[in-house]
Amino acid sequence: MLRAVSADGIFGQLALAELSSPFMLEYYDREVGAARAAKLRGSAYEEWSSTDRAAVEDAARKMRGGYLGPILALEPDWYVGLLDVSELARVRLIRLAAFSAIAPSRLLDHFVAALDAGRDTPNEGFGAKYRLLRPNFDPSRMRGLPILVAEMEEGPYTEVEGLTRMSCLLSKRANGEATPDSISAILGVSPRIREWSFY
Repeated sequence: MLRAVSADGIFGQLALAELSSPFMLEYYDREVGAARAAKLRGSAYEEWSSTDRAAVEDAARKMRGGYLGPILALEPDWYVGLLDVSELARVRLIRLAAFSAIAPSRLLDHFVAALDAGRDTPNEGFGAKYRLLRPNFDPSRMRGLPILVAEMEEGPYTEVEGLTRMSCLLSKRANGEATPDSISAILGVSPRIREWSFY
């Protein structure tokens, strides 16, 4: 069941995830100040002040606005709901040459299989980061909701944010490791989503 939400918190959810990413520490420390970033890493989004939210959302917009901004311009309807982990296999990657190079289908299960076979994205180093995080990835400690978009509520879904987390989760499930049956995710629905250049 989907629950309608406003677009206001989209960049906040993105920042919530990135604040806990070891690869984004330096960026957020620089953009919002190391003391504020450290405080926010240790607290829940609901506990953030309006000033804190504005600061991190501005930082996230600077970093990710290039592909999220055009989606927001299409004015999709935004929802939060549960995504069955088994559906992750059919989630499509955003259209980036580096991802298509190892998974021409752009399907997440093909991408994860390539990563687990030791392949890496050209000039991106995504595989090295993924293999560093995967062994200790704990789905119960995920911060920030993955973001997907689709033309219809029923899909098919294309990932916008959360690729590393979804990849680790799908890999663990494929290897028989314990995973939840579903995860919370944000879904943007627009009949115009094909206008997004990364679709």
